[in-house]
Amino acid sequence: TLPQENQLHILVTLPQQFFIACADILSIIASYEFAYTYAPTYMKSVCSSLYYLTAVSGNIVTIILTKVTDRALYQFFMWAGIGIGAALIMLLIILQVIGPLERFKQENLVGTARPDGDKVEEVQKK
Repeated sequence: TLPQENQLHILVTLPQQFFIACADILSIIASYEFAYTYAPTYMKSVCSSLYYLTAVSGNIVTIILTKVTDRALYQFFMWAGIGIGAALIMLLIILQVIGPLERFKQENLVGTARPDGDKVEEVQKK
């Protein structure tokens, strides 16, 4: 058995597991939407492989950071801080990327249907 200071109740880890599962689902959906909406046909597999490359890189970082400390409480706060920091960084990246992508999508959707059902007839090019 583990010493008392290294024991952590299972209920303490449930919020992390929930948020990790949600983040996984959302990131997979977003990466596939990007791959099949914005990317050209010949780049779809490259976009998918880049998603898996980032997942592997994250797992390697996890292995390295887990070796930093043996105390579960320190790991709990370390991962919570990393998660909050990563969420803030991703929010900033998304805010900087989504606007140009949506403009690009609207400029290149001539003759296709929008999600609301209206047909795009003409796009003004600058």
